[in-house]
Amino acid sequence: RRGFLMVMALVVLIIVAVLAGAFAVGLVNARKRAVIAARHAQAVLLAESGEARARAKLARSSDYEGETWSVAASELGGIEGAEVIIRVEKVEARARARRVFVRAEFPVGATARARSSRQAEVETGPRPEGVQP
Repeated sequence: RRGFLMVMALVVLIIVAVLAGAFAVGLVNARKRAVIAARHAQAVLLAESGEARARAKLARSSDYEGETWSVAASELGGIEGAEVIIRVEKVEARARARRVFVRAEFPVGATARARSSRQAEVETGPRPEGVQP
């Protein structure tokens, strides 16, 4: 009878250990998914900011051709920085129009990084009087 109770106690301990291990693996995987989602959201916001930056610079000068914008970790409130590549091309048929390509990478240089891209067409220079955006 004592031997049976010891075997039952051992079986219960093994079951508890397996369940605890499965729970721990689930928590680790959930954390990884959360980090991936947060990085993707940050990359999307950075790409939107890169497009807004290009629009602002093109509003001041039609000569803007783009840049590589390095965003420091301190500007993002964290320990990881980002890189936003902005490329501007002329649109053949329209003299004031530019095509803007933006690619954001966060965190820069990491193996598990997120990327987001945007493309937009932008009018350059100041608007003539009375013309609304």
